[in-house]
Amino acid sequence: MPSVADRLRAEERARNRALPPAESLQLAFRLGDEAIADLARRRGLDRREAAREIARRRQQGRRPSACMRALEG
Repeated sequence: MPSVADRLRAEERARNRALPPAESLQLAFRLGDEAIADLARRRGLDRREAAREIARRRQQGRRPSACMRALEG
């Protein structure tokens, strides 16, 4: 039996899949802006620093591709 949280997540995914592409993009951008604002508020950063922090986190643990290593020398 799925939990209440599982059911709510499934319902939200279904609603998001039903969005037209333009609205889906607007939602994605809005959520990204909210994440940056939230991090900036919690850490006492300005918006630009918060966006850089999120970008750094995204790169953490990723392996560079072989072509990028070749370009770096």
